[in-house]
Amino acid sequence: MMSLKASISGIRGVVGDSLTPQVIVDYASAFASLLPEGDIIIGRDSRPTGPFITSLVVAILNSMGRNVVDVGIVPTPTVLFLVGKMKCAGGIVITASHNPIQWNALKLVNSKGRFLSPLEFDQLTRLYEKKQFTYSHYNTIGSSETNYVLPSSHIDTILRFVDKELISSRKFKVALDTVNGAGGPMAVDLLKQLGCEVIELNTEPTGIFAHPPEPTPENLQCLSDGVSASKAHIGFALDPDGDRLVICGSDGVVLSEEYTLALSINHYLNSRGPSDVVINLSTSRLSIDAAEKYGCTVIKVPTGEIHVTEALFKTGSKIGGEGNGGVIIPEVNSCRDALLGMALILESLSKGEDKVEVVASGMKKYTLIKEKVETSVFDMESTLEKLKKKYSDCTYNTEDGLRIDFNDKWVLIRKSNTEPIVRVFAEAVGFEAAGKLLSEIKEAAF
Repeated sequence: MMSLKASISGIRGVVGDSLTPQVIVDYASAFASLLPEGDIIIGRDSRPTGPFITSLVVAILNSMGRNVVDVGIVPTPTVLFLVGKMKCAGGIVITASHNPIQWNALKLVNSKGRFLSPLEFDQLTRLYEKKQFTYSHYNTIGSSETNYVLPSSHIDTILRFVDKELISSRKFKVALDTVNGAGGPMAVDLLKQLGCEVIELNTEPTGIFAHPPEPTPENLQCLSDGVSASKAHIGFALDPDGDRLVICGSDGVVLSEEYTLALSINHYLNSRGPSDVVINLSTSRLSIDAAEKYGCTVIKVPTGEIHVTEALFKTGSKIGGEGNGGVIIPEVNSCRDALLGMALILESLSKGEDKVEVVASGMKKYTLIKEKVETSVFDMESTLEKLKKKYSDCTYNTEDGLRIDFNDKWVLIRKSNTEPIVRVFAEAVGFEAAGKLLSEIKEAAF
């Protein structure tokens, strides 16, 4: 049996294996017990298991006396946006993001329109483990309604944030691959409202993914071919729940997902002025370089989207995100938002900035290598001491494992919470330098 993965990123498992109806019932009950009074928004991606899980979750929430608004198949960021806009008690997104089709999950949203904080997740876990839930009597059962109009307000807000008229005047041709996930209809709608001709690739939300759902260059040959064949100005790819964005240049070359945030930071700071930038500790130096180009401070936080979001609000920073293609602009939304990312990149093109592949070619050619080391015994404290002796003039960060920053390279060592492995990330200019750094660190640490 595949183990259930429960964390601030959601309650994730293989449907019928680790993610059983009873697990869903208990977590939905715990979540309803955790939230303040108010309605709960429900949305889902397009997976075949989505409808039955939605029905089950809505029934349990109603049995806890909660009124539920089901907004249908929508991107994850749309649910978070709506929870914040409508001042709801919370939300649940039924999606396993980039995981294969047999997976599904509950992503849980608090009353601020953000994912659960570590403290809130600990509270949820205690409620789940106790299983002492109070269900409603016949006369206090909650109601449920469907509302497929509400999500359009998310698009409206994005259109107000960017220069819609300028983008529309450029009449961009855009290739779009949403891997038959949740993002297709809304992404097409947004692009058309921005005056774009849309070359649709796998945009129907069937939930039967046309290719592996992880939005990485090796999985996006269809997008590359579509851009080249249609002579599109740019191509965009979304993951199944529409929070991560990958870009393809007009030359048909799909950029690493790390470029999405870096290009967004570059344009935002160039067009809207300076701001601190928040990233997680496993994000490429591409984003750091983009911020430092404008003299802006980069704040690094532990891995996990909510850590970036909370730091953005705490520091008043205006842009941040994760290197997996996630762009967060708190003025618009409290999470990674691929629709917003598309609009921002199109705005950069419409303002006469170079094509994305030209801007990307001007950035340092970093290579980021990620490896897993199988080990049941790993002492981070002793490893830190060994590495400090070997690399005495570096910057060390122990907020999320161990990150060591050199002048133009870095390494991150993180112990898994769910598997007997240690993850090692190494980034440097060029594959050879990154590989050498990785080998040196592994030899010194293990």
